[in-house]
Amino acid sequence: MKYIITPLLLLAATIALRAQSLSPFKDASGKYGAKDASGNIVIQPRYGYLDSFYNNLAIAYKEDHFGFIDPAEKTIVPFRYDMAVHFSEGLAAVNTGGRINTDDIFEGGKWGFVNRQGDVLITPQYEMVGSFHEGLAVINRGGKTDAKTGDFYGGKWGLIDISGKEIIAAKYDAIQTSNPQVLVVGNDLKFGLADRSGRQLTSLKYDDITVDENGISRVNIGGIFDELFEVMDGGKWGFLDRTGKELIPVKYDDAGFYHEGLVKVNTGATADGGGKWGFADMTGKLVIPVQYDSVDDFSGGKTKVTLNGKSFYIDKTGKRLNQ
Repeated sequence: MKYIITPLLLLAATIALRAQSLSPFKDASGKYGAKDASGNIVIQPRYGYLDSFYNNLAIAYKEDHFGFIDPAEKTIVPFRYDMAVHFSEGLAAVNTGGRINTDDIFEGGKWGFVNRQGDVLITPQYEMVGSFHEGLAVINRGGKTDAKTGDFYGGKWGLIDISGKEIIAAKYDAIQTSNPQVLVVGNDLKFGLADRSGRQLTSLKYDDITVDENGISRVNIGGIFDELFEVMDGGKWGFLDRTGKELIPVKYDDAGFYHEGLVKVNTGATADGGGKWGFADMTGKLVIPVQYDSVDDFSGGKTKVTLNGKSFYIDKTGKRLNQ
């Protein structure tokens, strides 16, 4: 796992908004306006920039600042910000004091949030923020943007709720919220779990954690992150439940992710592969012995396995199927 964040991706990662029928365009003078689906000009080209409309609001730029307008061209969020990001869960991230440098990288300033009425709900005070997802957003104090690459690094990360209350103070090198019910937190390249109230569920002892949609965490101890291929090499793998309790001991040389209630696990694998595979259930019990040379994930109640050079299908009890 690594700590470098791309701000544009971070800010937009959780936004899934439906575009409206108006489409922005740029005229010969470089000014932006918007056309309807028939190509009729609805908003005259008078803006330095105009983004697509999402949920009836668009980011616009004029008089050297960003704001938001609606399709009737009414100003909803005043033109007073140095950068803005589309709304997510009723709040939009805005920046004051930042700038676009000579390498076209936006850097600096402080980030906060405004609502759809244009009110400042969270005063710009953070070096970076994430978009709100299920009522939570990550925030950073002390970090900075690389002026050449645009990567954001350093500082400490915390978590706020939609009222601006700090659920987790900015004290971690990393916070991941892909599953907001089970958060991954880390310092000094060691990771653990926390719940959405900010309570730490495990110590920071894992070298890698990935939380799936069910809140089950695939964890590694002793592995080394390969920067080139972005995978963990070596170490042992196990699984935690959503409370941080050990579901499967950290003892396997490789492991997959749960599919249809079963997860493939391996003993004897190295960085070059190999070893033998079996399957464990949601309680951590090994229900299909570790004996196969290769296995696929379960799909439709069956999976393809290879044993002694021969491939065939088995069901969830390990019984061989005639196909």
